[in-house]
Amino acid sequence: PPKPRPFIRFIQTEQGQRPYIPSPTVRNPEASRPYNQFLYQISKECEWIKDEMEHQAPGTGVDLDGMAYQSVKDMWIEDGIWNPKWGELPGMTWIYEEPE
Repeated sequence: PPKPRPFIRFIQTEQGQRPYIPSPTVRNPEASRPYNQFLYQISKECEWIKDEMEHQAPGTGVDLDGMAYQSVKDMWIEDGIWNPKWGELPGMTWIYEEPE
C-alpha cells in the first residue's frame, strides 16, 4: 500500500503562502558541543578519505585519523570557529559563548 502523504501546513507571509517548517527539536543537546561536533566530523572525514583512497590508490597505507583530524581542524580554523585557547581537541564551549 502507498505511504500516506504528510499533512503540510501553510502560513501566510509577506511573500505569500509558504509551508510551515517547525523548529527542530534537539534530542541530545550535547551533540552540538564543539568537542562532539569535531569528533563526528573527523569520523565522517575518515570515511570520505578512506573511500577516496580506495578509489584512487588502493592498498596505500595512510594515517586516516591524522589526515582527517588535520583536515577538520584546518576547516574550523578557516571558518573561524577554532578557538586558539583549545589544545589538541576542542572544548565544550563555542567561541561566541565565552564572555568577552
